[in-house]
Amino acid sequence: MVYKRLLSEELYPGPRDIFATGLHDANKLIVVGLDKLAISQEHIIIRVAPGGESFQLIVLEDEEENGKIKSVHGPYKCR
Repeated sequence: MVYKRLLSEELYPGPRDIFATGLHDANKLIVVGLDKLAISQEHIIIRVAPGGESFQLIVLEDEEENGKIKSVHGPYKCR
């Protein structure tokens, strides 16, 4: 399962943020570890810095049309 590999400390021992959208509530009951996700609903915007050296993830609320910023993550260094 891809999610299990994303969490694997053998494949990547460092810290990580995992973002996912559109998860059904049933998945949260069946898949172990979904509580480790940075978010599970909302809209995500990825903003890449000029030159492509880093990026940020901007999470917008999806309950209203105004697209209010809920949180900003990063900057993350591109590898």
